[in-house]
Amino acid sequence: MKYLKNTKVQLLIIILAVLLAYSNIFKNGFVCDDQLFILEWEKVRSWVYTWDMLKGSLPPRFGGAYRPILEFFYLLFYQLFGQNSFGWHLQSILVHLANTCLIFLIVRTITKSIKTYTNI
Repeated sequence: MKYLKNTKVQLLIIILAVLLAYSNIFKNGFVCDDQLFILEWEKVRSWVYTWDMLKGSLPPRFGGAYRPILEFFYLLFYQLFGQNSFGWHLQSILVHLANTCLIFLIVRTITKSIKTYTNI
């Protein structure tokens, strides 16, 4: 079991666990507010609205929130994937996977620091 202490092996296990847990997403369509943001919102369909996105434009039901970076990414991903839910789900899994791996590496670094500090 010594190989389980290898960071690359641990990351591979994390990657496989995330992919296994979320692999069934690809056969699903859009849900909840995805329908409004991706399928119905006109501004997500054209780069002409980039400035509106950066100013915080949202569909009417979501007024009052300011999420310019998220809205810009909606615009970007719509240009890449259109209304194809597979592409949206793929990018969602990749973002989740990247965040999971980063959290693992941060926690690993912190715990190594604590262990090194307490051994002094």
